[in-house]
This record gives sequence, structure tokens and C-alpha cells, in this order.
Amino acid sequence: MPEKILFVDDEENVLSALKRQFRNQYTVSTALGGASALQMLADQGPFAVIVSDMQMPEMNGVQLLQQARKLAPDSVRLMLTGNADQKTAMDAVNEGSVFNFLTKPCPPKTMARSIAAAVEQYRLITAERELLEGTLNGSVKLLMDMLSMLAPDSFGRTITVRDMASKMSAVIKLENTWDLNLAAMLFNLASVTLPQETLAKLSTGKAMGSEENLMIARLPETGKQLIANIPRLERVADIVYYHQKHFNGLGFPEDSCSGTDIPVESRILKILCDLETLMSQGVTQQDALTRMAAQGGVYDPVLL
Repeated sequence: MPEKILFVDDEENVLSALKRQFRNQYTVSTALGGASALQMLADQGPFAVIVSDMQMPEMNGVQLLQQARKLAPDSVRLMLTGNADQKTAMDAVNEGSVFNFLTKPCPPKTMARSIAAAVEQYRLITAERELLEGTLNGSVKLLMDMLSMLAPDSFGRTITVRDMASKMSAVIKLENTWDLNLAAMLFNLASVTLPQETLAKLSTGKAMGSEENLMIARLPETGKQLIANIPRLERVADIVYYHQKHFNGLGFPEDSCSGTDIPVESRILKILCDLETLMSQGVTQQDALTRMAAQGGVYDPVLL
């Protein structure tokens, strides 16, 4: 299927001419002004390429492409304007992340080359994302399979915390849920590095030796090292690294990070992991939360 191109201008004759030029190569849509373009992005996207005029009433091209970048981050953006001054070009590139900057009147061959290059860029962006998502999904599935086979109790805990994290992120309207969901799935991964004897003690609550306690205390660091080997999961690795850190700065890791400097996802995981532990011991949810609230400085009070 041909790639979809969106042309935006405040002159209908310009849009008609562009549609005639490219309708045999691409699936062409046109929008008369910025507001109409944003509505089309929301209702009819995704578009491979957005070509916008600069000088339009109510919303200029830079303002449009700046909002389009949020609505359709993969779409490649081109700016078409009769004002070839340096500031316009800089604004278009810096604020709208414009791929190419064209001046009017633009020769048809120049426009065609620019759109072809933009379409190729779009193909590269989407292909990379699909490859990355496939690689990540496969890697995470492999790690979860390892956890379920080598540490089934830890795997069961992971599923519980993951479900709780999904519900909590919806309640607090967390903007980016992807990192939290992955961290909730992988925070317990390092338990596979523990000896089976230690794992058994951990699941039954038996007393452990000092060396075993040290290994358990450093599980977030081990987890970070395992996760950081997967491309693009660096932030997830940091979330896992800090998920046992106290809000007042105490706890692991022993550094100066405290309060809201701790990743919000780590603060959420700290609450949910401790809540799950107490509830698995037979404590009701309300009693568990009451106990946790009494431990001043351990949890983010707003999230708790």
C-alpha cells in the first residue's frame, strides 16, 4: 500500500496542485490549515510524511509541526515557506524537528525528491522500531521463561506486582507506563542468580546467614547488570536498581539519591513489592498499608 502523505496549506489551489502531482505515487490527503491537520492526524493517521506551509492564519507551520511531533512522532515533517530567512529555518528545525526545509516556489522535481527522501526516512524509523520491539519482546519473554523455570515462587510474585503496577499506573495517570510495566516484570529477575537453598529460605521466610543476606540486599544491582545488557532498557535497569531505595535516601543503593530524585517507577515498585510481601504473609491490604504508612521516610507519602 502506498505511503500516506499529508499536505497542509491555507490555499486550496496549492493543495489541489500538490494532490494532482503526487496522487499516483502516494495516498495523498490535504488539510486546509493547522487545526484541520491536527484533527486528521488524530483520526486518519499515521502519515508517513507531513508537508506544511509556514505562513497560515491562527496556527503557523512551526506551531503545527511542533504539535504534530507529539501526536505522530514517527511522521517525517517537511516545511514549505516563502520566507527563507534564517530564524524561520531555525525555528522549524529546532521546534518542529523538521527533516527538510523547502522554499516557495518549490520546483516539482525538488519537492518530489524531498518527499521520496522523507518516505525513505519514515521506512527506516518504522523498520527500526519494529525490529527493536520484536527484539525486546523476545528478550523479555526469554527472561520471564527463565524466571518461571528457575525460581517459580519469584515468578509468581512478579506476576502479582506487575498486575498491581498496571492498575496503579492507570489510577495515578502515569504518562509513560512502558518503563514501569517492564520494570515490574524484571525487578525480580536477579533471584535466578541465588543458590537454590537460599531461594528456598527466601520463599519460606527462614533465617539466613550474613552472606545470604548480603546477596539478597544486592539483588537490585545484579538485576540492573542483567537488564542493562538489553539495548534500550537502560532506564528500566535504573528503575530496578533503585526499587528498594527509601524515600529518605536510606537503603540500597547507598548514594545521595533521595525523595523525588528517585525514579517515580522505583518509588512505585518499592511500595508494591513491600505491600505484596506483607499480603503474602496473610496481612490484609488495609493493615499492610497502615503498617507501611507508620514507617516514616521509607515510602513516597503521596504515592502510598
